[in-house]
Amino acid sequence: MKNEAIKLSIYGNKRIVIENYRRLLDLNEELIRVDIYTIVGKFLKLTQMDSFMIEVLGAIQQILIEG
Repeated sequence: MKNEAIKLSIYGNKRIVIENYRRLLDLNEELIRVDIYTIVGKFLKLTQMDSFMIEVLGAIQQILIEG
């Protein structure tokens, strides 16, 4: 098992790639929660997902980080 930190890459306000995630906690068209990140927007969808990375597309409005 890799012990690397989670990495979030933002590409404009339409695409986010999360690498080294542990858990997908919530998923709907307006909110996606992955580990400590909450992505808020409209028409959000996962376009790719495997055990290493998640790609989110949609109209991204904000990213909240929980401590």
